[in-house]
Amino acid sequence: MAASYIKNRGKDCLRYNLDERDRDLAAFFHYMGLAAKKAAPGRKKPLPSLTPEYPPGIPAFTKRYFENLYARLGKPFVIVFDNYHHVPRDSVFHTAICRGLEELPDEIRCIVISRDAPPLEMSRMKMNNTIRMVGWQDIAFTLNETKELARLMQKSFPTARLKEIHRKTQGWISGILLLLGEIKGSHLKNYSLKGYRFKEFFDYFTSELMRNTDSATRRFLLNTWVFPEFTPLMAEKLTGIKDSDKIIQELHRKNCFIELLNQSRPTYRYHNLFRDFLASESGKTLSEEELEALCYKAAVLLEDEGRIDDAAALYTRSGMWENLSQLVLNHAGAFLDQGRRRTVQEWLDRFPHKFIYNNPRLSYWNGMCRIFYSPNDARQLLEEAYHAFYREKDMEWRLLTWAAIVDSYIFEFKEFKALDFWLEEINGLDRDRLKSLPAEIDVRVTGSMLVAFLYRNPDSDILPFIARKAGDMVYKCPDIYRKITLSTRLILYYSCTGDIASAEILVNYLKPEIKKGLTRPASIILWKMVESVYYRLKAEPENAQRSAGEGLETGRKAGIHIFDFLLLAQIAYAMLSAGRLDETERILKKAEAALNKSRLNDLARYYYLMACLYSRKDNLPLAAKYAEEALDLAENSGITYQIGLNLIGSSHILFKTGDMKKAVEYLSRAEGIAAGMRSDYLLYECHCINAWFSYKRRNYSKGNEHLKKAFTLGHNKGYINLNWWASPSVKAFLCEKAFEAGIETEYAAYLVKKRHLLPQNPLNCTGHWPWPVKVYTLGGFRVFRNGAILLDSGKAQKKALDLLKFIISAGGRDVDHDLIMDNLWPNADGDRANWSFRTTLKRLRNLLGNKEALVIHEGRISLDDKYFWIDLWVLENLIAGEVEEARKRNFKGVTEIGEKILDLYKGDFLEGEADGLLPIIRKRARLKLKLIHIVEEIGNHYENSENFHKAVLWYEKGLELDEISEGFYQRLMLCYSNLGNRSKAVELYRQCKEVLETATGLAPSAETRVVYQSIVSSAR
Repeated sequence: MAASYIKNRGKDCLRYNLDERDRDLAAFFHYMGLAAKKAAPGRKKPLPSLTPEYPPGIPAFTKRYFENLYARLGKPFVIVFDNYHHVPRDSVFHTAICRGLEELPDEIRCIVISRDAPPLEMSRMKMNNTIRMVGWQDIAFTLNETKELARLMQKSFPTARLKEIHRKTQGWISGILLLLGEIKGSHLKNYSLKGYRFKEFFDYFTSELMRNTDSATRRFLLNTWVFPEFTPLMAEKLTGIKDSDKIIQELHRKNCFIELLNQSRPTYRYHNLFRDFLASESGKTLSEEELEALCYKAAVLLEDEGRIDDAAALYTRSGMWENLSQLVLNHAGAFLDQGRRRTVQEWLDRFPHKFIYNNPRLSYWNGMCRIFYSPNDARQLLEEAYHAFYREKDMEWRLLTWAAIVDSYIFEFKEFKALDFWLEEINGLDRDRLKSLPAEIDVRVTGSMLVAFLYRNPDSDILPFIARKAGDMVYKCPDIYRKITLSTRLILYYSCTGDIASAEILVNYLKPEIKKGLTRPASIILWKMVESVYYRLKAEPENAQRSAGEGLETGRKAGIHIFDFLLLAQIAYAMLSAGRLDETERILKKAEAALNKSRLNDLARYYYLMACLYSRKDNLPLAAKYAEEALDLAENSGITYQIGLNLIGSSHILFKTGDMKKAVEYLSRAEGIAAGMRSDYLLYECHCINAWFSYKRRNYSKGNEHLKKAFTLGHNKGYINLNWWASPSVKAFLCEKAFEAGIETEYAAYLVKKRHLLPQNPLNCTGHWPWPVKVYTLGGFRVFRNGAILLDSGKAQKKALDLLKFIISAGGRDVDHDLIMDNLWPNADGDRANWSFRTTLKRLRNLLGNKEALVIHEGRISLDDKYFWIDLWVLENLIAGEVEEARKRNFKGVTEIGEKILDLYKGDFLEGEADGLLPIIRKRARLKLKLIHIVEEIGNHYENSENFHKAVLWYEKGLELDEISEGFYQRLMLCYSNLGNRSKAVELYRQCKEVLETATGLAPSAETRVVYQSIVSSAR
């Protein structure tokens, strides 16, 4: 009926015959993928396999799988699930099918053929009327249809007899055909079909059939029943009957319960009840030895055809454990790669316990079936196998099992100290033995060795050898998925040792490989994690966040959540690196929800990130608490690098809390770990923090020593990030010290630009700090962008720079744009002035090379101090500092700042620039008055202290500021007089008189003349 429906409507069809194997969902998805490939051969990308990382995300995987399946099938299309009743009722298969049917698009129909009622899982679909039931009553023949069938078969029966046939068969078409075509009239009196059991009915029918067939056909039937499905060639190889093809065609022509499954490559199968009968008859006819030989031969043929499950069933049925053992060894690896763990486990469960115990290879695969879901149970089985291989001196299997045991600890991610025993096991091996392993085993063993030594014995001299070997393997490995797994472990190694260059080479090599087609979501997620770690090493937080986010989205769609915490942790690292602390806190809340607290190392990482966050927020009590927890967990889990990282972070926090002794102790331990494991990155961090400690304790020579080591290492290795517990101010502070001491200034400048660092003390960075934009306004106007001067060539560019001058003169922050328009475009109406302002602002942003350098908020414009160094701002900060020191009566501080002010002041504010703009004129005048006041204050202090030499120096500086200031002339004349140099005092009076007459046309004031007369009189 289903075939007629599809044929009459001209629809394409995918037919899937279900059997007991489909209770393993991974097997169903695998075979369904093969069927889909035949139905849509144009699609090269295969459907995903249900690999171990999916549970408990099977619902999401199922949804994605069926969406993908429906997308590749033509429309309209029909999917037929035949023999649904063969799948056990307790299988999760039914839930998965229901989930898949819920995604069915309108243009695709699904037909489910079963002898049983729909499973309970379909109850909701029945209630919602999304499925329609067609029972046997719906397709039973009416009396008239029974009469018409008899007429077509050219059978002449009285109406009463036809009524009797219809009544006894209850309209069942197979029963009607049977009675009309085979059973003679007398039989109707002896057999009642009402309530007739199918098995009895088939026994009777097939017995009649067997008696009416020739010996070759009977032999054919009694042999080929062992095949669940078979081709004529398979039947010929099994039976030795050359006319097998003809026998099959004749059986099919007579409708003798044999079904054609595939037209393009003719494949047949017997009706299940008929096959059961043939099996029973074969058991009566053949001896046990003959039956075992038949099953063995059929199993071999099935295995050759790729029907591995069917071959395993025959080996089991016949108790051929050696053959089943070889089948497991041949195919278990491929099945596990496809996610069909349950199928392999079922094979192994069929063996007698003693057989498994005496075969370590089977114990190995028994462990591998459990390694992802129950690492501890798997490890017990693997350890038994390992010791057996050790006794047998089977080096290849011993190493393969060793790698699996190591991986069980990695999957558990809990406690790694137990790896020490296994490292001892492999440490004594001759390296030449490791070089001669088969490629597939070598890849697995090398990847596991890399992680084991990195975690627990990173100072071993074998680790660099393993890393180099793994690096070579990545480029030679033909399997993209093994390549990704090995690359993930290599990137981990490069990250811990600080080899950013090798990480970059590897990532750039892999990118085009990935684009060729990575279909397994778990591998895509791993790759995204690798990308995120790489971008984190490169201090590209936005890219690191994007890659980890893509990994999370892939996991969400696929229902894979075991990597969620690690991906969220990568985002948290990226946000900390970017200084986005509120976002970091939000991400860590998500990470906590995804955290499996039994995985000690994940828990340690979470507490470490929390310590980093609160350290950056200067909440030192919470930071110290989390840091202590993180360090304890790291030491319990036993990963050496993680311990070193936590020691450095803890030492930084302890130093900030004032516990100097413990901070130094922790940092010393971290240095030992860094040196032992040859981690340039940890050494870099240790030297940076040691330099910071030393400077803060005023040990500048020691600080310079550590800073030189750190920045030389950082320059050579391309390090950009100081770890996440340290605020940007620490890195900025170290860069300031580098500029002051002339230590790796090129590298320091690179760090400043890459990390957008701001100096802690801009006054000390005037000459060296690589500001994106430097503006000089004292004694003229000059603008430098990235070290190159900007010239006001062209009217538009000049107007843009005039806008910058005005913003600076108005304070540089929150300058009202109406004030700007009134001054720069006084004669323009409102709309034109606003248009001119917007246009000029855009030009200025382009000129400065960064639109974020100028910020507009609610009609006010500001210059972002992350991008600008302006001498005026430094001068105003110095003036404010001088006022504060004067208030505190700290004359030494006043003098030091005063000297810096005069060094910076190269001339009047915007001298010769924009003289028509009142705000600029006022700013210029106010600044000069403030400076004159400072000079007077310092000069008066020295004069009152009778330090006339220094007073003279300051008063002369005052004259440089204002050459017509009679006050400075007066004070200088008196100072020189007190020094006994009255001739110089007289000369100064004459100079004052000449300057005043030239500049103002006025004579010296009465006060100046009185001072002059007093000096002259005293000289007489």
